[in-house]
Amino acid sequence: MGRAGGWILGLAVIVGMAAAGFLGLRPILFRKTVTIHFNDAIQWTPEKEAGVRMAFEEKGFRAGSFRVVPAFVNQFRNQGNQLLIERSGLQWGVVGPDDPPSNPKVLYFFPHDRIVGNQAARWARRSGIRRVFLLRFGEFEAGFEEEATAAGIQCRSDFPKSQGHSLVEGVLAADPELIILGRPVRPIVDALRRSGYSGKFLAYDDDFDPSHYSGRQPAELEGLFCTASFTPAPAGRTEFRGHGIASLVLEAIERTNTDDHASIYRALASSPEFAADGTSTFPGALYVFRKDGLEFVEPLK
Repeated sequence: MGRAGGWILGLAVIVGMAAAGFLGLRPILFRKTVTIHFNDAIQWTPEKEAGVRMAFEEKGFRAGSFRVVPAFVNQFRNQGNQLLIERSGLQWGVVGPDDPPSNPKVLYFFPHDRIVGNQAARWARRSGIRRVFLLRFGEFEAGFEEEATAAGIQCRSDFPKSQGHSLVEGVLAADPELIILGRPVRPIVDALRRSGYSGKFLAYDDDFDPSHYSGRQPAELEGLFCTASFTPAPAGRTEFRGHGIASLVLEAIERTNTDDHASIYRALASSPEFAADGTSTFPGALYVFRKDGLEFVEPLK
């Protein structure tokens, strides 16, 4: 009887240890899944998804005590308590939950046009430029003029049409050291150079993709400066911006260890990559066209 009792006691101990082990492993074996929605303005492709998937794979699809998975959707509408990562061309942003209301409403993973304009004006000041002519006017130009005027740079956007002058004659009469271009770029550059202008040109495109300008470029673009929202992609990193924003979201889940989307969003908003108003703290970029291709000059700060 004593032997039987000992056997039963031993079995009970083994069962107890197994149960304790199971309970200890349960959070790992049965992790709650957090789904992060990634929305594309047009249509997802394997190439577009590559950077996001890479970020999730690097984390083993885990963050904190949760299993995390990406969901690639199109024309998705935010559902109150969710956060949504929006992709449009090269630009990414995070839309916060409506319940409770997010403040700020959106986190931008790229600098705004106005901020890049501020940065470009600081580059102009460092370059010793004192007179600028604006051939177009938008948020970029507004930011440029705001910063440039404060730095003592003269900005003009008017020319004497009433006196019968052409656009080229009006610009040349202002004697600018830098011209911020409108579209189309090449005919304006060509016309001004043919008329004797020897100063600098600067163009801005909010969806500028440097990868589209490899190889030999038209002679008219030689020396043209171009500002963009993005510095060059690291070598060998496909869709690295998607990788960057996905990594930030996963780090926010890791820090908060919660599946509450509003808490995740607040943790993301507190990251150094975003200012208090949700604008990006990333620098813009300055490029220059050369005969053999586009050359990166410097980040704009």
